[in-house]
Amino acid sequence: MIKELISEETRPRVLKDEDGILLNLRGLNLNPDSDEEDMVSLHMWIEPGRIITTRSERVFPIDDIDQSYQKGDGPRTAAGFLIRVLDGLTDFYQLTMAQGYCEKGKTEQAVFDLFYRENPSGNGYAVFAGLEQII
Repeated sequence: MIKELISEETRPRVLKDEDGILLNLRGLNLNPDSDEEDMVSLHMWIEPGRIITTRSERVFPIDDIDQSYQKGDGPRTAAGFLIRVLDGLTDFYQLTMAQGYCEKGKTEQAVFDLFYRENPSGNGYAVFAGLEQII
């Protein structure tokens, strides 16, 4: 599995064996000076009691999880870790794709979803402005 973890292969996939699971995931490349069409690749090995991640570029969800651990409130289980990674890789995907369509001058009809996971600052409500641009 070490060979798979350091492989340059970026195709998303899941490989399972008796010891654990290898995941290759991709997400939007939000790094400065990156092309919006580029993707970042994240390789993960998950086994009981251990998670190993490798990447060739900065992957923001991993940075966010690292900061959570430094504050003492990181995920406590492999499932919690994986959920945080997947949430982070999919957040902003629709907005980034919509922005790319606008910047490229694409005029054909497209459908994008807008959502958020939690209200800011734990509030029980949210206020939206500028909806006429997205409705």
